[in-house]
Amino acid sequence: MFDAVEDDIAELISDENEEPPEIGGYECLFIAFSNLRLYCENSRIRLKQIEDQYKELKESHANEEFGAFAIHEDLDENHEVVNFCKILEQIEDSFSALEKRSEKSEEV
Repeated sequence: MFDAVEDDIAELISDENEEPPEIGGYECLFIAFSNLRLYCENSRIRLKQIEDQYKELKESHANEEFGAFAIHEDLDENHEVVNFCKILEQIEDSFSALEKRSEKSEEV
């Protein structure tokens, strides 16, 4: 899924036949959500299930300092929320890498 997000964005900005469109946060969010939806469908995970588990986890950590949303090491590694958060981190890393490459090649 991680590569799919970056590939979709790279394909969108690398069309040699026309002026590449400007890619903003909304477009990146749309691509990331679309890929997340496909990931969930392929994994047979309902998005509503992830939302419910996220709310439960957030409420269980509501009393933490600064209201931080932290993932603790003692959580089950197969827990969907943990996997979801890892996916989001990797998506963010992909976007950062894409931005850096774009800045170096002066595409942005």
